[in-house]
Order: sequence, then C-alpha cells, then structure tokens
Amino acid sequence: MDEILGILKTDDSLYGGWPQKKEKVVSVITQRFDSTTLARSVLARYWKKLAADERQHFIGLFSQVLEHTYIHKIKSYSDEEVVFLKQKVYGEKAVVYSQILKDQMEIPITYKVKKNKEEWLIYDIIIEGVSLVKNYRQQFKQILMNESYSELVKRMEEKIRENKLKDREE
Repeated sequence: MDEILGILKTDDSLYGGWPQKKEKVVSVITQRFDSTTLARSVLARYWKKLAADERQHFIGLFSQVLEHTYIHKIKSYSDEEVVFLKQKVYGEKAVVYSQILKDQMEIPITYKVKKNKEEWLIYDIIIEGVSLVKNYRQQFKQILMNESYSELVKRMEEKIRENKLKDREE
C-alpha cells in the first residue's frame, strides 16, 4: 500500500502521465495478489465444475475486473497515510490490520495473506468491514444461480470493455 500511495503521490509528469502511472500501480497489485486463490474463492463451489482452461480464463477476467475496481478506488488517494496496526500469523496464513488516515478519518483495511514460497500474497481485503471475496462471491452466485457461467463470463467481458472505454476517455 505504501508503494502504491508513493506512486500516486508522485507527479504524473515523472511517469509520463496517468496511463504509465496506472501501469506501474497495476504491476504492484499483480505482484501482491494471489489471483488463483481469489478467483477460486469468489466462485466457491462453482470452481470445481470448470475445466482447467475455463479456470485460467476466469482468473484472467477476474484479475482485470479487480484491477480496475481497485485502481479506481485508490486513484483519488493522495495525501493519505497508511498505518499498520498489527499482524497475526497462523502458520502459512496471516491477517494484517491497517488503516488509511484521511482528513481525520480512519478507514480500516484488513489484508488476509498466505505464504507462497518466500513471499506473502493477498487473498482477500476487507475494507470498512466489507470483504472483497464475499462481495464478489454474492454477486457471482446470484448470476450463476439465475443464469449460467457463460452469462457471468459475458458480463465480465462487457464490464472490462466498458472499463477500457472509460479509461480512454479520462
């Protein structure tokens, strides 16, 4: 988070503008998130029904949706300070408690991480009590119960297209 806020605070001209700055932020996010665990968690029981190639395709789609969502939430941050409060380690998993201080407000953020070789990767983020995984799981479950997996993929692809159009307009 400190690295991302550092990038966001840096003058756009040092990176060549927002598109390059965004690319740098995406790179940091990609390195720190466990995309496979996130994708498997949001699909829950539906994950097992997918073939290997469908799983890989879903991981890619979900990563793009997540990147855009995360980037747009943090894009407006500038003078915030991240304070790490504590961490609890449970073997190969840990919970990191932090908060962002903004205009005398404290925004609690909890990271659930797991060890992958020598680094810790995020597999869920809880912002102000709302779990990213649970939120997407509920949305996707509704679609999967009422429609189909192919409809979910179609909606995600459409959302990605819309996001790319918005990015070009900014």
